[in-house]
Amino acid sequence: MSEALRKVGEQQGAEGNGGASGDSRSAAAERRRPRRRPERRGARAALLPQLLAAAVERDPSATAVVEDDRSLTYAELDEASSRLARYLIGLGVGPEDVVALAIARSIQSVLATWAVARPMPPSCPSTRTIPPTGSST
Repeated sequence: MSEALRKVGEQQGAEGNGGASGDSRSAAAERRRPRRRPERRGARAALLPQLLAAAVERDPSATAVVEDDRSLTYAELDEASSRLARYLIGLGVGPEDVVALAIARSIQSVLATWAVARPMPPSCPSTRTIPPTGSST
């Protein structure tokens, strides 16, 4: 295995030098040099709730999700995910709580993802009050 990796490395080195044998130390230094990320100019990356809000504002009647013969518009997705988010808040789910989603890819999985990604209102409880699974209380 290491012999195969060595050969690939040698080939890559030769290709990087245009096939010519050059200063191997400078080529090695070039490979080790961290690459700079391109500078971002303009708008910052949007968060999921911002993306949905923008889509609802832009065209609430546009189709957001399609599954077989069912579909939801952005307005319907926004309303349904808001309802689910309020339900979770009612159960005691608050900021920084972990919410696991174990749902097959479907309209429901998209809806649940949007509901969990929504920002919590300031009045939301900050700790969970949901009893552990299997608890009788």
